[in-house]
Amino acid sequence: LILSLILNIIIWVIKMKNYKNLVPILLVALMIVSIFSIISDASKQNSTIQSYVEQAAVCREQKLYDRAAGYINNAIELDNDIEYYINIADMYYEGNMIIEAIDAAKRIVKEFPEDSVGYERLLLFYIECKDYKKAYKILDDFNGRKLKSNIVDEYIKEIEYSNFSSYNSFDDLKQLSNGYMAVKKKELWGLA
Repeated sequence: LILSLILNIIIWVIKMKNYKNLVPILLVALMIVSIFSIISDASKQNSTIQSYVEQAAVCREQKLYDRAAGYINNAIELDNDIEYYINIADMYYEGNMIIEAIDAAKRIVKEFPEDSVGYERLLLFYIECKDYKKAYKILDDFNGRKLKSNIVDEYIKEIEYSNFSSYNSFDDLKQLSNGYMAVKKKELWGLA
């Protein structure tokens, strides 16, 4: 409809031999066509992304995690959104595929280093594996970037508690005196 109207105006201008008026009309027509083209391309891309996400959800329900990750990776190629990366990491974690979940969380940290979500996922996965050395390395990187997260703070407390509770500070004592041993806490000595 719009194109036929524009063509009629162009034909009218040509018949009137008023070519100076033709240039602005052509520019407006070209602008309108390009806007419609951009809008239609964007809607096609959004529908394609939505299709990939829906296919991934179906595969996830069927516990086909690698196939679902493939569909989400296709969506990532069209729209580099952190939610897709999180979806992959959580999906692998849900399927008890910890190594793949760790790789997906590392990818989040690599692609979005200023977002705490990747660090949160990575810490969770390292805690699940009881790999505290790598967890502390991630914490150093997290703190080096001066990021803040309540979830990371909770994980830090969990790591510290598990390390503290697993270490019995009296294991290295061999001799007791009448069933008691000397203990120093801060500046005070006592019997335990």
